[in-house]
Amino acid sequence: ELLAKAALLVEVAMDSDAVNSDLIEPRIGLHLNGEYDIDRGFHNTVIKPFLTAYFREGFEGAAGRYTKLYRDEHPAERTRADEVFSADFIRAFQVEFGLTPDEAVDGLAELMDLAVEFQNVVVETTLGDLKTRLSKTRGLSSEACEAFIRTFGIFHRPAWDKPPPGFRMKDIIPWRFRRRLSSTAKPILLFGEHDDDKVFFGAGALRLGFGYLLERSERGHLPQEFFSYPLK
Repeated sequence: ELLAKAALLVEVAMDSDAVNSDLIEPRIGLHLNGEYDIDRGFHNTVIKPFLTAYFREGFEGAAGRYTKLYRDEHPAERTRADEVFSADFIRAFQVEFGLTPDEAVDGLAELMDLAVEFQNVVVETTLGDLKTRLSKTRGLSSEACEAFIRTFGIFHRPAWDKPPPGFRMKDIIPWRFRRRLSSTAKPILLFGEHDDDKVFFGAGALRLGFGYLLERSERGHLPQEFFSYPLK
């Protein structure tokens, strides 16, 4: 029942966005069983073909790289960020998030090691333990530790529908894309700001969220309002 209601919430919200964006006529047909009809021509002619092509491109790209999964290769030395990204991107990343891409990778690696140590894809720890591991094992400064947690962590708030200072409703409402406070962009769940407060993360979600932020920032797939500092 909860899943059905959540799906209905997202569906109605998308239809509302379409109406408010003048993409469809604001004409609704209601049925006695509670369902409704609305013009979804824009979805069928624009959104659906786009999504089909987008996922087909990703699938074909993954299929083309499939043989790499079975190559017997020795692990190579770690690639530095400046060997992959431009100096402008590295500088912009550090200004925006307060840590370098290399420090972000170190933080990701430490959390993955923690999942291996726990032998579980879902990790429960404390904020104090997380900071200690990032600083002692990976050599991150206290500022970089805080920046890593702030960048990839989402903190508990008293009411889910009230964004914290510095954020807007569009950052939390479920039907919006590219939300700054989504668990995809911030896959580390923190239940407080004290050292003994609980922290949860899933290894798969962490890898997905890290790739989402880094790759989409570098490729320019995120809107300017996603960031605190304007692009120059």
